[in-house]
Amino acid sequence: MLKERLNYHRVLLFIFLTSVFILALTKIQDTDAWMHLSFGRLIWELKGLPATEPFVYPMFGKLFAYSSWLFGLIYYMAYHLFNVYGVILLKAITITAAFYILVRDSLLPRKNYIVSIAVMTVIVIMVRQRFVVRPDTFLMMFLPFSIYALNAYIYENKKYIYALPFVGMLWANSHSSINLMFVSFLSFIIGGVLQQYISKKLNTHNTSPITYFSNTPTPSQLKTITLVFITSFAASLISPYFINQYTAGAGVMASDWWKQEIMELAKPTWQTNKWPFLMTAAVAISFMLNWVSAYRSRHNPPIPPLAKGGKGGFEPSLIHLFLVIPFVVLSFTALRFVFLLGIVSGPVLARNLSIFIDDSRSLKRLFHKKA
Repeated sequence: MLKERLNYHRVLLFIFLTSVFILALTKIQDTDAWMHLSFGRLIWELKGLPATEPFVYPMFGKLFAYSSWLFGLIYYMAYHLFNVYGVILLKAITITAAFYILVRDSLLPRKNYIVSIAVMTVIVIMVRQRFVVRPDTFLMMFLPFSIYALNAYIYENKKYIYALPFVGMLWANSHSSINLMFVSFLSFIIGGVLQQYISKKLNTHNTSPITYFSNTPTPSQLKTITLVFITSFAASLISPYFINQYTAGAGVMASDWWKQEIMELAKPTWQTNKWPFLMTAAVAISFMLNWVSAYRSRHNPPIPPLAKGGKGGFEPSLIHLFLVIPFVVLSFTALRFVFLLGIVSGPVLARNLSIFIDDSRSLKRLFHKKA
């Protein structure tokens, strides 16, 4: 029976990832791709970075400001070796790897493959417009991996977290979105401290302490997360941009000229893009369902997560709520940020739904049957 279930899970995952790979095999239509390849070629030929801006007309003669040198170089190497087909293949592999990470994250801790694949399929539809040759494809890997590494450390004590300083260094050299690293770390640190505080207050009169949030990091884990955060920030400064990567995006968003000239910096409306509205509503409902479930079980509190047979504490995670909120806000500031809400909130939505389904006997029987 277990072997059949494992095969069933593998088939689902294989079909999903194969579909993502095929959807990512698109020809180059975004003209910015040629700018990135040109920068990559120049860096390859110079064996370093140019002193002044060589391509972007308004910046001629000014200091070199291209914020994605490593991305441009890697994609140019793919072009140099396999022509345009290498670029398309690298894009497809990168996006497929990103969605593999998203699926792994969405399976924590309940391992509900049906819900996970279903939600991730919706996210693919939501973000497919960003399947382009842009540094966004690296962002699709670095941000989800950072969140997954933190989740895996808390839920399963896996050590992927120790790779985050290296990831932070690669991220800072590939895209100016490195400032999003702060959101993932701070949501786990602040949310973890708050969950510990609430559990402590609720346990004031309990002779046997109860874990009220199943994904609450221990004090030792919080120290580790904080140290990795500090190390990751330090590693991110190992780049030709130093601290400028953390301010570049804010400068663009503060400019009325950029907002006027670049269509994707316009704020989304219901007419232009419905995804922020729909995804925000879906995530909010999923949290409310879990909170209602936790409230109804208040007279039968859960047992600590490490106890045998225990499912591990109330599941309406403050950590994941704090993680999602900044990306909800960001998705309503510009069209180009809508996809970020998808890749961050997708695993949270799948996790919340899996938890709610497992807490309902009838839904659990339905979703755990072999499709």
